[in-house]
Amino acid sequence: MEIKPCPFCGGKAELRSRKVRNSDLGTCASWVACTVCESTGKCFSLDGKEEAAVAFWNTRQKTLKGNPEMKENLNDIIAEMRDATMNGEFDDETVNAWADRLEAASTF
Repeated sequence: MEIKPCPFCGGKAELRSRKVRNSDLGTCASWVACTVCESTGKCFSLDGKEEAAVAFWNTRQKTLKGNPEMKENLNDIIAEMRDATMNGEFDDETVNAWADRLEAASTF
């Protein structure tokens, strides 16, 4: 099973398991963790847990890194928010419009 590098720091990731003490059950949980920053994926404890843990870790959401269009859109919104903050322009309509734009920009 190929395990992708950490989505946060790019470090090497590995499959980890834990056994229950004083049990004949053997391995009870598996997850993937980064060996550099210690970020972890979801812990799985059912049959096929190793494959499920790796599949979960390898599933990536779009991030700002490698997505310049998303980053540009978010930077534009942040700049507008800063300008409005400096000018004291805070009404519900403006805040709701920013929220809508941020949601749209972050879910390409």
